[in-house]
Amino acid sequence: MKNAAYIFFLLFLAACSDNVRVTGTVEGGLENGDSIFLMSPNKQNGADILSKSIVENGAFELSGNVELPAVCNVVTFTPQGRLARKMDFIAEGGDVEIKVLPGYYRVSGTPLNDAMQQVRDSMEIASRIYKRYYNKKAVSPNLSEMGRKEADDAMAIASYQYKGVLYRCIESNIDNILAAYLIKNNIDVIEPAKGLQFIRELPAACKDNVIAYINKLYTAQERSAVGKPFIDIKMCDANGKLHALSTYAGGGTPLLINLWTSGSRASLDAALAVEGLQKELDERVRCIGISIDTGYNTWRGAIEKEGFSCVQLTDLKGWESDFMKHYGVDKAPYFVLVDGDGIIRYRGISFSDACSMLQELIQE
Repeated sequence: MKNAAYIFFLLFLAACSDNVRVTGTVEGGLENGDSIFLMSPNKQNGADILSKSIVENGAFELSGNVELPAVCNVVTFTPQGRLARKMDFIAEGGDVEIKVLPGYYRVSGTPLNDAMQQVRDSMEIASRIYKRYYNKKAVSPNLSEMGRKEADDAMAIASYQYKGVLYRCIESNIDNILAAYLIKNNIDVIEPAKGLQFIRELPAACKDNVIAYINKLYTAQERSAVGKPFIDIKMCDANGKLHALSTYAGGGTPLLINLWTSGSRASLDAALAVEGLQKELDERVRCIGISIDTGYNTWRGAIEKEGFSCVQLTDLKGWESDFMKHYGVDKAPYFVLVDGDGIIRYRGISFSDACSMLQELIQE
C-alpha cells in the first residue's frame, strides 16, 4: 500500500508540474521590461493565458500546463493593448527555445519544433526572393521582356522550392498536429488537390472546424480551377435586377470579375483599376464587379461615390457570398479571368497578373 500511495503521489506531482517550458533570448524586436505571455488556444476560439513574464537582460522564461500536444504562442502587446509579436510553437513535452530577432524568430528544442523551423526558414528565404522581384516588376513599368521573365522565373523557383519543403514536412508529419498547423498557415500556397489529399490523411483528432472550412475551400477551388469552365451564379444589380454570369461569360469576349468590398480602400482602388481597364480596352473585354458587402445602402453609396460604371452585382451575403462559396475565395480584392470560351484562365489577388493574361487572350 505504501508503494501504491507513493506512486500516486509522484503522479500527482507530475500532473501539477509545468509541462510547457519556454526559454527565450532576445536579439531584437523586444525591449527589456516588455511584458510577454504564454498562451494556448481554447475551444471557444479564444486563447488562455498560461503564464506571464517580462524580458530581463535580453532573456525571458515562461511555463504552464496544457493538454499535449498543442499549438501555443508567445505573444507581446503594445502599451495600447495591440498585438505586437506572436511566436508560434508546438508544445509536445520538453523545453522549447525561442530566439527573437528583428522581424523574425527561431524555435528549437523538440522534434516537431525543429521540423517546423525548417519550413519557416525556407519560407523566409522564398519570401525575400519573391518580394525582391515582385517589387522590381511593380516599380519598373518599363522593365524589358527579358527582365520580366527573369523576375517571373525567380519568383516561380522560390515558390517551387518552398512548396517542396512544405509538402515533405506535411507528409512526414501527417499523423500529428504539425501537419494540421502547416495546412492552416499555408492555405494559399498548397495546391487544392494536394490539400484535399493531406486533409483526408489527417487523423480525426486534427480535423477541427478550421480544417473543415479549408476542406470546403479547396473543394470549391478544385471545381473552379484554372482550365475549368466558369461556374454560373446569379446576383442582383443596384436596381434589383437579377443577372447571371453566363450573360457575360463565354460569348467570345474575355470576362474579368473583380471581387471587392466597400470596407477596404485597397479593394476600392483595385475596383477603380478595373474601371480604367474597361475604359482602355472597351469592347475587347467585359468587366464585372461583385461586392461582398452586406448593406445595400453602403454598397450603393460606394458605387456612386467612386463613380463605378462597370456592371456591379451582389447578393449582400458578405463573406458567405455565393461567388466566394462556389469559387473558393476567402479574400478581397480578388480577380477571376474567363476567356471567350468560358474557361477560367486566371484566378488570384494580382491585378497585374490578371492583366498580363488578358493581354495574351486579346492577342490570340
